[in-house]
Amino acid sequence: MPMPVSLQCGSCQLIFVHDSTAAAAACPRCHAPVAQPGKDALVGRSIGGYRLKKRVGSGALSVVYLADHPARTGDFAIKLLTREAARDEENGKRFMREAALCREIQHPNVVVVHESGLENGIHFMAMEFVDGPTMEAAIDSKKRLPWRQVADLILQIGQALAHMERSGIIHRDIKPANILLTTSGIAKLIDLGFAKRLGDDAVDRVKTSTDLELTMQGVSMGSPAYMPPEQVLDAKQADATADVYSLGATFYHAITGQTPFSGKSPYEVMEKVLKDPVPLAQDQSPEVPIAISMLIAWTMDKSPSQRPRGASEFVKELEIAIFAPEDGKRIAALRNRRRPWGAIILIGAAATSVLVGLGVLMFWLMGKH
Repeated sequence: MPMPVSLQCGSCQLIFVHDSTAAAAACPRCHAPVAQPGKDALVGRSIGGYRLKKRVGSGALSVVYLADHPARTGDFAIKLLTREAARDEENGKRFMREAALCREIQHPNVVVVHESGLENGIHFMAMEFVDGPTMEAAIDSKKRLPWRQVADLILQIGQALAHMERSGIIHRDIKPANILLTTSGIAKLIDLGFAKRLGDDAVDRVKTSTDLELTMQGVSMGSPAYMPPEQVLDAKQADATADVYSLGATFYHAITGQTPFSGKSPYEVMEKVLKDPVPLAQDQSPEVPIAISMLIAWTMDKSPSQRPRGASEFVKELEIAIFAPEDGKRIAALRNRRRPWGAIILIGAAATSVLVGLGVLMFWLMGKH
């Protein structure tokens, strides 16, 4: 009988017991491969001058190792494209595009990429190492997080997205698993594998061994519980408001302990994203103030044109909501102005005011004669 061992998933941080002699196990929660201690053939090897010390994360297309460098101080995170993923040339191009975008962004709330390259047929990316959990792991550990703490973290990621917006870059995979939290309370956005420049539709071709992150059409990508309806239908439709939606869904999950939409399969979740109204965060967690709850609902409007126009507007409104958390009137007024019927009401009200004014003027003039 093999001796059971305790393993920790590098992707979702789940600790579980494994009793197989196989070199790797599948995480029972997120299904990512988890190598057993001492059985990873890459540990101890060097790539790009970095010595791989241990595996700390893995996904459908890549793995991440903790590493050091003989000529540099501190630890680094080395992201490698898996050999299976590298068989498709497009995945290699996407990987290098991700590295180039990260180096261009240069924002304190986006993980720094120091260098990237191709060595012995392996695509690698050397990044700053963040010694802290993902937001997803923090949620799993605490069930849900205090809204003020989350608001500060979401604000930081919103500022990173606003910075990316100004360069015409969208992320398209905002979710708790892609936000790292440092011990000092800094949020760091990671994984720009689905990111693209607006208008660059060539990046929307990808092949992967799992369909958990592909949509019904097979032409879009992302994580179903956090994707806006337009991205579910076609990744090419995603713009800056898609990232705002996903950030709102992440906010919702962190402060309520559950995703806005859930189901037995990714397809069931996507169907709900397309059809079901967004539940209010305050209904799930009464301690969430009304302004925060309404702001999240606004970011997750089914129609992109009815959401905040981008991360910059979202950041501005979140700062106001943090300052005045019980004032829901401002968000309601902003949403009404964006709705077509809201504009008609405003025009009608203005016209009524003009007519009333003219009536008063005529009455005054008649009284003068």
